[in-house]
Amino acid sequence: LRHAFFSRRARKSQAHLPAAALHEDGYNNAKPLESGATRYPHSVSLSNISFFFFCPTLCYQPDYPRAPTIRLRTLASLTFRIIVMTAFAGFIIDQQIHPIIQNTMSHVDSLDLLKALGELLRLAIPSTFVWLIFFYVYFHCTLNLFAELTRFGDRLFFKDWWNSTSFSRYW
Repeated sequence: LRHAFFSRRARKSQAHLPAAALHEDGYNNAKPLESGATRYPHSVSLSNISFFFFCPTLCYQPDYPRAPTIRLRTLASLTFRIIVMTAFAGFIIDQQIHPIIQNTMSHVDSLDLLKALGELLRLAIPSTFVWLIFFYVYFHCTLNLFAELTRFGDRLFFKDWWNSTSFSRYW
């Protein structure tokens, strides 16, 4: 869907060009390409679309910055961190969150809603830890893992939102 949107925008952007500016294939190829980029009609291929689906970006471009090689040590480190942090989150869920939910359900069954609310408030700290762990696993480890596998060059997936002084800087 994102690729179709980009392709439609590319066709519209070239529709206003005079016929003299177009080559025999009907597209404007007068500008020199930067770093081997491919122009619109030739950028629609199975390899470009599959690369777009696996690279960690939301905006389609025909050409992305690429790293020269895949660093195996970084790949192993990211995989290890994903496994360890997911296991740690599972430990917190199993040892902290699950018993609290069971206690809450027993209070709900006996219609002691005040104690049930107190038990639910105890969920705040473990669920915050799990949320932060999965933020780290997804936005740092997993996106960097996909960036490393696809040799994607831009590795800035999030800025320091925890130091923001206003909502506009946060967003």
